[in-house]
Amino acid sequence: MKEKNLMLSGKLYKAVDDELKQDFLYAKKITRQINLTAEDESEKRQLLFKQLFKSTGKKFYIEPPFHCDYGKNISIGENFYANYDCIIIDVCNVNIGNNVFLAPRVCIYTAAHPKFAIPVWSMEKKLILVIMYGFAETL
Repeated sequence: MKEKNLMLSGKLYKAVDDELKQDFLYAKKITRQINLTAEDESEKRQLLFKQLFKSTGKKFYIEPPFHCDYGKNISIGENFYANYDCIIIDVCNVNIGNNVFLAPRVCIYTAAHPKFAIPVWSMEKKLILVIMYGFAETL
């Protein structure tokens, strides 16, 4: 199974995968362009969000700054509004329906990290023991 499919299904995956890295860098490029738009460039901003997201309603508005990991895993419905500093960590699909309004600094996280000690291979090919609360020990 491809790393991207593992990620989207909520299973353990290697984030250093080339396809995931490429998608991540694309999202960073588009979100940077979005966050640099001027107040009177809402149409340009909407076009950029349409490039970034999997799908959007016809009418939506997102106040910059906005941040996400991939963008391609985010779908928003009609009349969606997100206020400043919205963060969506979209390592799994995020589907937001119609008529949803988010307050400032709302964060949506779909990432999950191992909660129990399990062996995971690091990029250096050493076995790492992932321990609850994110502490790691090299074996």
